[in-house]
Amino acid sequence: MNDTHILHLRMKRYAYLFLIAFVTLTSCTKKSLDIDVKQDGCSLFNISNATYELTDDPSCTGLPLSVTATISFEYTGREECLEKIIINPTTKFTDSLGREIQGMFFQPVFFRADSTVSLDQGSRMATFQFVFTFPTVADAGAFNKAYIEFHCENLQGQASRNAIVNFYGECARPVTDDFPVQTVNVRGDEIRVRLWDNASEDGDIVSVFLNGVWVLQQFRLSNAGNTFTWPIFEDLPNDMVLIANNQGSSGPNTVSITLNGTHTFSFDLDLTTGQVLRIL
Repeated sequence: MNDTHILHLRMKRYAYLFLIAFVTLTSCTKKSLDIDVKQDGCSLFNISNATYELTDDPSCTGLPLSVTATISFEYTGREECLEKIIINPTTKFTDSLGREIQGMFFQPVFFRADSTVSLDQGSRMATFQFVFTFPTVADAGAFNKAYIEFHCENLQGQASRNAIVNFYGECARPVTDDFPVQTVNVRGDEIRVRLWDNASEDGDIVSVFLNGVWVLQQFRLSNAGNTFTWPIFEDLPNDMVLIANNQGSSGPNTVSITLNGTHTFSFDLDLTTGQVLRIL
């Protein structure tokens, strides 16, 4: 056996050993990746910036008993985690005193294939029709606030993080602790209000209730801010209530407000009670 033949055999042997090592390594890597994907499931799938639109509102008249809320939210991650939308047991409907209305009926699970669910893959936005029914006319008339908490799942039941949308009926009154967090003296029969997100611009949405009227509903905050002018009582106390409709993509709902360009306040709003500013 000459040297050339020996060298050729050695090269074949090294190639064979390299092939075995490559197959083994590739197999282990693939298995590792499969395990990682399985462990992650939908935990990295994120839903946020939930908004709503009520088709009917019983808070003024007690009718209708069945109400449709079109709920939209943004999502990031694999769309296989959008196969199901699950309404969490923490969802509740309350009256003006914060008492839960019992006996509510609603569909707890929505499937992606349902006609009531739609996806806009371009904008990464999902929408579903959430119908809730009150047991009596009295209960419908007492409706004040809805706290809807939900998440998404894939077909294996692996869940995403939760999202929350918080809304009031048109004739409802916001729940507060009745104590103004700030009192401001303002002259005149109107007030100029600037609102903005004082942290990262992450989709925080607020509503404003002034002297018994919703003057702003579902306003999405920006870092740049927006200015509004609203009438107030010149010789009477004015109560302005700031309400969080959601907590953006990161939470909490961070809002700053400036009154007439001189008085500035910042709040971290929760989804339970509103913050009251008293204007004298």
